[in-house]
Amino acid sequence: EAGHELVTIEKEAGKTVTGKQGDAKVTIDKSIDDVHVDDFDALLLPGGFSPDQLRGDDRFVEFTKAFAQAG
Repeated sequence: EAGHELVTIEKEAGKTVTGKQGDAKVTIDKSIDDVHVDDFDALLLPGGFSPDQLRGDDRFVEFTKAFAQAG
């Protein structure tokens, strides 16, 4: 209602990811290689084990750091 657009980011665009309980499925919109911090107003990191997996890839760590530094 506020006019925001949700964009999911992962290692590979088009990939379908499934939630821990197996009920929720989401198709990834963009690859981390295809996004820039300036394209977004907010960043939401998933809970659970996902952040641990994302931290293993420097591209996600650098994106998050740059997002935080951009204010």
